[in-house]
Amino acid sequence: MTLDQTPFRSTRTNAVQTTADPADAAGPQVWEDMTVEVALSVMAAARTGQVVVRDEDGMCTGLVTRDRLTAR
Repeated sequence: MTLDQTPFRSTRTNAVQTTADPADAAGPQVWEDMTVEVALSVMAAARTGQVVVRDEDGMCTGLVTRDRLTAR
């Protein structure tokens, strides 16, 4: 399997963020304009299967799992 250099985007469009949101939990984070390879590398370094995705303003836009990034 060959991974491409395509930036990933979260499909979450919830404008209201709450502290009870699991995506706001502490842990590894990536930004929407980062590549899939970067997100997978961050997950590997953190020894976790998911990362929080942030937009350019630092707002949480979703939670991405390793399975979702490697699915074809």
